[in-house]
Amino acid sequence: EISACLVGSEMCIRDRVNDLARPKKDGLEYFPLDVYAGTDDELELLEAEYGLEGFAIFIKLLQAIYKNGYYINWSDKEKLLFSKRVNVALTLVNDVITTCLKWDLLNNRLYEQHKILTSHGIQQRFLLAIGRRSAVEIYQDYLLLSESEVSACLLYTSPSPRDRQKSR
Repeated sequence: EISACLVGSEMCIRDRVNDLARPKKDGLEYFPLDVYAGTDDELELLEAEYGLEGFAIFIKLLQAIYKNGYYINWSDKEKLLFSKRVNVALTLVNDVITTCLKWDLLNNRLYEQHKILTSHGIQQRFLLAIGRRSAVEIYQDYLLLSESEVSACLLYTSPSPRDRQKSR
């Protein structure tokens, strides 16, 4: 019995070491959704215009964003794939995104400059969720948070992907 317990303990330790060797994750497996999310004026405006379908599209967009990090490239290809994945007409997806940009649920400046979808709130929740990670790559051009907001965790900032391509 004692030897079986020791073997079990060794396996647990070995499993923990293997957990440490896992590849670095960029995205989240889950994200916090505030219980008051449906009562924010901006979300209420979105829901007033598009009903629960608009709210659902926004939540599905958050899932797509957080899956890979704190923003999503919003190219024609990504729009079409997103529309197919959520089983909603592309025109409705485009209308909802336009409204999200209009009411500052998404950052219009970064969309216009870089064709990405993100927001201050998205980045803030992402940072809080990854707080235990030793480092995460954040593109300085995409960063909407102040230094005081990011100083709580170790953060590696780098040039945007476009800047890296330009320097090659």
